[in-house]
Amino acid sequence: MKAKVALSTVVLLGMLAGMWGSVAAAGLYSLVAAPFISQYQGQTTQNSDCGPASGAMVLQAYGKRPGGLTNKEWVVQVRSHSGNSSGYLTFPQLEAALRWYGVSASEISPSLLPAPDAQMQKMKNALAANQLVIALVHGATLGRGTSYGDHFIVVRGFSDDGQRVYVNDPDNRCLSGWLECGGQTSWSYARFRLACYQAQTGPYGIIVVNGGVVPSGYTFCSKEGQRCSFSGTKDVAYGANGKFYYKYGVANGIDCNNAVFGDPIYGVAKACYIKDKPIGPPGYTFCSNEGQRCGFTGTQDVAYGANGKFSHKLGVTGGIDCNNNTFGDPIPGIFKACYVHTPTPSNVANFVAVHSGKCMDVSGGSRENGAAIIQWDCHGGDNQQWNLVPVGSYYKLIARHSGKCLDVSGGSYDSGANIIQWDCHGGDNQLWRLEPTGSYYRLVAKHSGKCLDVSGGSYDNGARLIQWDCHGSNNQLWAKRIP
Repeated sequence: MKAKVALSTVVLLGMLAGMWGSVAAAGLYSLVAAPFISQYQGQTTQNSDCGPASGAMVLQAYGKRPGGLTNKEWVVQVRSHSGNSSGYLTFPQLEAALRWYGVSASEISPSLLPAPDAQMQKMKNALAANQLVIALVHGATLGRGTSYGDHFIVVRGFSDDGQRVYVNDPDNRCLSGWLECGGQTSWSYARFRLACYQAQTGPYGIIVVNGGVVPSGYTFCSKEGQRCSFSGTKDVAYGANGKFYYKYGVANGIDCNNAVFGDPIYGVAKACYIKDKPIGPPGYTFCSNEGQRCGFTGTQDVAYGANGKFSHKLGVTGGIDCNNNTFGDPIPGIFKACYVHTPTPSNVANFVAVHSGKCMDVSGGSRENGAAIIQWDCHGGDNQQWNLVPVGSYYKLIARHSGKCLDVSGGSYDSGANIIQWDCHGGDNQLWRLEPTGSYYRLVAKHSGKCLDVSGGSYDNGARLIQWDCHGSNNQLWAKRIP
């Protein structure tokens, strides 16, 4: 057996979301709760089941254990997803079993220096953030003989004085001559460190992220009973196992306990998670996160999205569900939120072509992407009313009936390109500068510098609106009227 260059570890990242509360004990650097499961359950593979049993303990701590299984059935099930039906698991096989339960992994480099102290510190950092660790230890270093080989264990914490490490060793025996016994116990830190260092060579450190426990977009801040400290303004989630209570717009930290938040999941160790307070369109204020109800009284314009990409619903009364089903998905794969803005007469307008006296109109009152923008006799309908949302020195013009933006089709730079409505996406082909010309305005597309134009100077209902080189004629001049 060769001593390896660096510590072999499997660090399993993800917030503890099981049924075992953190143990409060003096002198602990950090102690994360995890159930104990022996590898000896009477199954035929029990002598080589340190890997499946260690994986089962961590998965159960993460709330992944199916109901109704005995410990034996649970360990056997974990092994069944490893691709190895009988022997000792390798790290890739253990990782495959974890992935099956929605847990993904990436390697912790064994080349971190100085070894193994750098790897020990990685473990301590993970545990301080409520993250469980699996380590591979060398049996002979633990006094278990040269034939014992290497062995998986779960690491739960380190003592403040640096003398002890708290483990769940799935081999819960304590045979004559063993320097460290198995089970849920503590070992000498010096011996544990050496046993990790003397395990087999190779790149067998993996970081595993438990999906579905931490609220989307949030990161760990503190354990229950501690102060969740930060600077600035954050949104804070408190809970575990997919059940959370929230505080929004919290400034400069908050106590992480039931007294402040209430208890979202009784009898389970909880934690606080934070994320930056989201930013909505200019002039809009935060209402709710994705998946929640955006509630308010009266009538509001509502924007849904993130990172400058928003879908809009205008003139909403009494609240709205903040989700993709209601708004569509303006930015796939990103956690979104709803923002509200009280419409006022000053930012809702009809635009009337000076040459014809007809209004800018979404053809047929369509709510579809790509619907033509035309001129039509002014009738006061919502498909002729436009909400002006400032973006710097430009505006988005949002049709009140559909919540879609005035758009130069395809982002074209060509004269004659059609004007349509489209989901608001923040592109320059949806931004317009209102240039005063006497008591009227020219509407100039930011991306092309061309003017909003009634095609051919037509006086007919249904004439298309296009972009064209600005020339100052009345079919490019618009009266802005308050409806």
